[in-house]
Amino acid sequence: MKRLVLFLLFLACLCALCFSQQSVFVSASGSDENHGRSEEAPFRTLAKAFAEIRASSVNRITIIGALDSAVEMGTEKDSVFTAASPIRPNEILITGLRGASGSQRAVLSGRNSGLPVLGVNGAGTRVRLENIEIIGGEGGEGIGLLVLKGAAVTLGPGAVIRDNKTGIDLTEGTCIIDGGEVRDNSACGILVGDYSVLTMRGGFIRNNRGRGVFVQRGGRFSMTAGSVTGNRDSDAGAGVYIQAGGRFDQTAGIIDGNFAPEFPNICREQGAFGNDLSMEEAYMPPSSDPPPHDTQDAPAGAKIHIPFFIGLYGQGWRENNFSAGLLLQIGFKIDFGNAFAVALLGEADGGLGHPYILEGNLLGAAEIYFAGNKFGFGGGYGIHGRTMHIDDVKENKSIEIGSGREAFFYRFGLIFSLPVKTTLFASYYDRGNWGNIENWGFGLQLSRNIF
Repeated sequence: MKRLVLFLLFLACLCALCFSQQSVFVSASGSDENHGRSEEAPFRTLAKAFAEIRASSVNRITIIGALDSAVEMGTEKDSVFTAASPIRPNEILITGLRGASGSQRAVLSGRNSGLPVLGVNGAGTRVRLENIEIIGGEGGEGIGLLVLKGAAVTLGPGAVIRDNKTGIDLTEGTCIIDGGEVRDNSACGILVGDYSVLTMRGGFIRNNRGRGVFVQRGGRFSMTAGSVTGNRDSDAGAGVYIQAGGRFDQTAGIIDGNFAPEFPNICREQGAFGNDLSMEEAYMPPSSDPPPHDTQDAPAGAKIHIPFFIGLYGQGWRENNFSAGLLLQIGFKIDFGNAFAVALLGEADGGLGHPYILEGNLLGAAEIYFAGNKFGFGGGYGIHGRTMHIDDVKENKSIEIGSGREAFFYRFGLIFSLPVKTTLFASYYDRGNWGNIENWGFGLQLSRNIF
């Protein structure tokens, strides 16, 4: 009898383990008429997958490839994808295929929807995200992940919230960052609202073009590991900003390398609570209700930046067969969210070349960017100067620096926002004949914004 009981317990554990590995699969190429229990017969919509797990004991949803608003059809929705209670008493894992890349990488996209991407709603609703990207939040604050009314979300390894306006909005919700990333959002990385809790025990909050974490009155942020780096704000607290009545406690982790005119890493308003590991304390007068991202009196929905680029260039053709050197650009930029941005820049560059050994350029340029600053076009007008012809140097002729030749030119560029700003450009030297290829030059710029 004892052996029978042990055997039955072992069998029950084995069945539970096997069942726990079951998953509901979703793919844009699938169908909601499928059974959804294999990669070969996936559902088409996440809504169908949630309905399936409500009716079963499966706690895992595996997404293959990208899902967007064209796939997840519906009307009067608050978000493109919705996980609302009751789902199941246990945590639901939403994941992509481990190690997937390219078209197989799991992505939830809100582009062209005018809605937040993923909404997790209701007390008792617990979701864990792994190996998946959430991108393209639109409408209002342009939210990627919206957690509200008692729901809880964990960002595990491979979970990335990027290229939204606000990455995560917690409204009476809870979020745990446990290896995931919140990065490259055009305004606030994470907004921690009243009665909301953010816990960071690993992962990254980085390169958001507003504050990394904004803790509002009544919100709480606890950090025990991970890093908050490379975020930017035109006021203060680009890494973490704690409003009066909010709380931030840090026992470990890194908050460094953020950019703002004052207190770039951590800024507390008077009346904020908690402790951090920073060497200096920043206390600002309480504000009435500062927005999660700054506007600097720009038009509604716009942000003004003061970019300062430093980098390298290479160019060549008839004005100078080839040359390379350093460049500086400074100006101002107006960012209209994920739609587009415009910039006016002044540039100075100079370097070494052949056959003229020294050269330099001064120009003014206008640039326009699209798709969340991923790519753009530029044009400008300037003056090119070169001096010290190599033949004169070889013949030991008397050379006076600055006594070389000058030419006015037009420049046209194709811009890509890779890890560094990459510009492919063509320059027409103003000699009256656009069709003469000898009047043109071509080149490449690599630069990084250091502000």
